[in-house]
Amino acid sequence: MDFTNSIAKMYKIDTVGRIITNGYLLLDTVKFKVLLEKGVKIFQVTIDGYKDAHDKLRPLLNGKPTFDKIFKNLIQTRNVTDNFFMFIKIKRNAR
Repeated sequence: MDFTNSIAKMYKIDTVGRIITNGYLLLDTVKFKVLLEKGVKIFQVTIDGYKDAHDKLRPLLNGKPTFDKIFKNLIQTRNVTDNFFMFIKIKRNAR
């Protein structure tokens, strides 16, 4: 985003960043605010069904589950007062 913002400034155009993520690392409060400050305003978080299905399909490399942390990160974004769009994509038939 730094590079994109520098080009946009040079040509006097507006930019808006978009990111698609599983939300595990990128949506803790500090990183989320940094992304907003850099111009990322549209977020899509993907979840593979209910907790059990998601954790089975998307574990960490060490086998630990990820759903609870992702959900916690999503809840924390409610406290951010900046303007942004959050899309949550849930895979319906995850098994």
